[in-house]
Amino acid sequence: MSAGTAVAPTVTCTDVGIGDLVWEDLDGDGIKNAGEPGIAGVTVKLYECGATNPIATTTTDANGMYLFTGLAPGDYYVEFVAPVGYIFTPPDQGADDAMDSDADPTTGKTVCTNLESGETDLTWDAGMLGTTGIGDLVWEDLDRDGIKDTGEPGIASVTVELYECGGNAPIATTTTSSTGMYLFTGLAPSDYHVEFVAPAGYIFTPQDQGADDAMDSDADPTTGKTVCTNLGSGETDLTWDAGFYMIVTKINIDIKPGSFPNSINPNSKGVIPVAILSTDVFDATMVDPVTVVFGPNDVSPLRWATEDVDKDGDLDLVFHFRTQETGVEAGDTEATLTGETFDGTNIEGTDSVKIVPS
Repeated sequence: MSAGTAVAPTVTCTDVGIGDLVWEDLDGDGIKNAGEPGIAGVTVKLYECGATNPIATTTTDANGMYLFTGLAPGDYYVEFVAPVGYIFTPPDQGADDAMDSDADPTTGKTVCTNLESGETDLTWDAGMLGTTGIGDLVWEDLDRDGIKDTGEPGIASVTVELYECGGNAPIATTTTSSTGMYLFTGLAPSDYHVEFVAPAGYIFTPQDQGADDAMDSDADPTTGKTVCTNLGSGETDLTWDAGFYMIVTKINIDIKPGSFPNSINPNSKGVIPVAILSTDVFDATMVDPVTVVFGPNDVSPLRWATEDVDKDGDLDLVFHFRTQETGVEAGDTEATLTGETFDGTNIEGTDSVKIVPS
């Protein structure tokens, strides 16, 4: 070595690492508690601070663990990618930084941290919650018993509102499908209740009838609201239903006006006249004739006309139905007519019949 020549010192750079755990925060408190499992297969990205593109990507193992190694000392941050059906738990909870969640709930990113030579920092975690859901069915309770029976149809386009328990305003609103189904999804685990809005012409059926909670009506008949329920991580509760039945105005009808008993031969090729009678509280001429049906088969009328059949000075509405189409048969002792008024009020009237042989 020649005199006066400087020799640079040898500097050893020891690799650094960063990592730890992604876990399912079952109680949603942002702290890793005993019994809360890791989540496998979660994508984790590593960035140098100030950069927008990751320098490394990995996925969590079967126990939810991840680790980036072989890094040069420097400033880094981590981004966790929430799997479908999961949301982040609150960050920086509690006093132990090794047991909290470090991911921003909106971006999934941590803050920057400096890794010094030889350091492996295993405190960068993310807690996640499986999103929840609630829903089921709104149906027409034809027998008004508060229990969903075979053949009772769903009701479409019913408004359903979702509330967090203790809240005064709905956090989500939907309407039932063509089959009466509804569902709220993507919810954070919490306490919720549902409110059903009764459609025009319907009232709620009795609440909490029978032994099967999946087949009863859960709506309070006065408010339309259910009780509060807790939805845990990943839970979808499809047992929250509402039954309705139509508000019906009872009316007076007269089968075969002026005749008693009302003898009917089911095999007759003729017609059965049926009158809707006006009273002091009901105007038969306000009935929409095209909505009227009669008998077990709900047959539509062949024709109709107004007439004062009972000679009380008020016009009645008289319909004629083809006998063989009505479905009246041996053993029947009464027959029913239903329909609606022009303002949408449901009506129903029943009269006695006497079935005679052909």
